[in-house]
Amino acid sequence: MTNEFGGPWTQKKLDALSAYLREYERIFTKNVRASYFTRIYVDGFAGTGSILLSSDAWEEMESREYLDGSAAIALNLPEGFHQYVFIDKDAKHISDLEQLKDRFPDK
Repeated sequence: MTNEFGGPWTQKKLDALSAYLREYERIFTKNVRASYFTRIYVDGFAGTGSILLSSDAWEEMESREYLDGSAAIALNLPEGFHQYVFIDKDAKHISDLEQLKDRFPDK
């Protein structure tokens, strides 16, 4: 359930997304007027849910660095969203995204 993707910038991008989503969540759960809105997370390039940063195919699995992808980051939020829409054109990615249901059964 991994997608080999990205480079040094990937961690920065995912950190920025995580910070943004935490603030978004805070605004829509702590603000009484905003808490009435339905929150829907749409990820147009969802990938697989996790990212393998190492590109060396011969490297030992234990030493590879895996990161939660944008889909998993959104699902990991404590309050999160009411609905999640993950889009990807790769059938393997979609299959991997389906496995996130087991990891996040309450979402």
